[in-house]
Order: sequence, then structure tokens, then C-alpha cells
Amino acid sequence: MTFSGKLTGDFAAIEAFGSRIAKAGSTASMRGLARAIGNEALFQIQVGFQQRKDPYNLAWPAKKIPDGRPPLSGPTGRLRAGWYLKYAGPDAVIVGNRQRYAAFQSGTGVYGPTGQPIKPKGGKALSFKVGGRRFAFKSVRGAPPRLMVPRKGELPFTWNRAITAAAREYMRERLKGR
Repeated sequence: MTFSGKLTGDFAAIEAFGSRIAKAGSTASMRGLARAIGNEALFQIQVGFQQRKDPYNLAWPAKKIPDGRPPLSGPTGRLRAGWYLKYAGPDAVIVGNRQRYAAFQSGTGVYGPTGQPIKPKGGKALSFKVGGRRFAFKSVRGAPPRLMVPRKGELPFTWNRAITAAAREYMRERLKGR
């Protein structure tokens, strides 16, 4: 049995679309996709600061010593403003914070990172100033967790939805005909 037929159409458009699909998987395109995902992650971090919630939609713990400012706002807002896209490559996306103390915001537990009560290294008390008042303690509890980014390997629903939408939009633009 044989078949014969005639195909008509815009073969140049089909070839152009095939070319765009090939380019969509290129290293440069994957870097662009990583940048789009990273920028969305930075946006989600800022949303968390605005709502005072972690990526899992849980409210940040209240401050132990109220000073009238929301948790993690600080007098200068350096922690909030310190987030940046550290790496966006064809294989990964890494966001980071310029402030060294950001690493401790995932919480140190009731005790410090060493598993011991947090005590002064020199002197009899820990002393610090909050809202114009000075406080002194023989020891303090560790910080409660106030997550700003998801834990490794756990992408929460809201972040997953937002990052997927950003990735779709990026790929839609890459595949759009010009």
C-alpha cells in the first residue's frame, strides 16, 4: 500500500520555531532562566518581610523585648536590603545576604550554636541597648527561627507557584516568534 500527498504551509516558520526550541535549551538560556527564578526568589523574600512570615506562611515569633519595630526590621534595615542574587548559572540559583548575622536567623534554639547558654565572654553580664533602654543579663536564650528562605530541599507551595510562573513567563518569551 502506498500513500501520496501534498504538504503546504510556511516551512520557514516551522524551521524558525524549531530553532527557537533549540536555543531555549542553550547555556545562555538556562542562565537567563536561573536569573528569572532568582529574581522571583528575591521578591518572595521581600514579601516575607512585608507579611512578617516565613516561606511556609508561618508568622515570625514575636520579639522578646518589644521596641516598637517589627521583627528583623532593625534600625537600618540592612538584613532586609542585604539579599542579592549570588549565582545564576545553567545549573543552579543561589541567593545570599551581605550581612553575616543573616545565617543565625534560622534560629539557634534555646541555647546558642554551641549547645550552651549564651553568656558574656568577658564581664559579668551581656549588655545591649534597645529603643533607648539598656538591658543586662547574665545569660540569654538563643534566637527563635525567623526563616527568610526555605530550608534546603523544601520548596513551599507559594514559592513553588511563584517560581513556576516566573519560569513559564521566561520560557514563553524565549519561544515567542519575532
